[in-house]
Amino acid sequence: MMVDILLKEKNGDRGFYVPWLPEEIEFVSGGVVAASYDILNRGPVEVQTGTGLREYGWKGIFPGVNRTDSGQLRSSYRPPYFYHNMLEDWRAKGTVLTLMVYCYPINLDVVLTEYSATASGGFGDWEYDVRFKEKRELILWPILPQEEVKTSAPDQNAEEQRAAATGETYTIRYGDSPWRIAAQQLGDGLRWKEIIELNQEILETTAQKYGRHCTVNDPHIYAGTVITLPAK
Repeated sequence: MMVDILLKEKNGDRGFYVPWLPEEIEFVSGGVVAASYDILNRGPVEVQTGTGLREYGWKGIFPGVNRTDSGQLRSSYRPPYFYHNMLEDWRAKGTVLTLMVYCYPINLDVVLTEYSATASGGFGDWEYDVRFKEKRELILWPILPQEEVKTSAPDQNAEEQRAAATGETYTIRYGDSPWRIAAQQLGDGLRWKEIIELNQEILETTAQKYGRHCTVNDPHIYAGTVITLPAK
């Protein structure tokens, strides 16, 4: 499989394959996020609360019209201003994008945080530099009053959830998130957790192929995975 880099709007129609592959892609891990507490002046204690946002970036070339080595192009020729205008518009508006690098485990939602370009050489090339930061959905959970908690039915366990499945399946697409699937297929984005729990085995197996894990606290899903939907 050939290496390709795809940038597309998560909730739109615009996008493109990077026409000239960069020499390297820089990755910066988000690291571990922790909260620090000092209880009764007994010294600080750190509690891990999650992971930071990942960052990607590279330096590349948008080839000019006078290029003679066009055989290296990864897609049909477009002039440099085509890519420049789109990237500058995405950066200015903070558009959520899907960044995919084929043959590498890179498939996530991002925003373009930095973009710069310089016209150079006799070919009409544009040398450019881009930086992207991971975009995560903000999920807020309602806190029920104490009286409601007491009278509410207990949560279904995993076996009961499997029994409640409709038998309908869904193939995960590029740009999907658990929230988006739940909203579109079940009519309620807050039910995304049911999808993860119901399909834990297949989602975890797939995530491990990309060096990741898929849990309710840190869900990673990948296009092409066939999952079972909970009952509506």
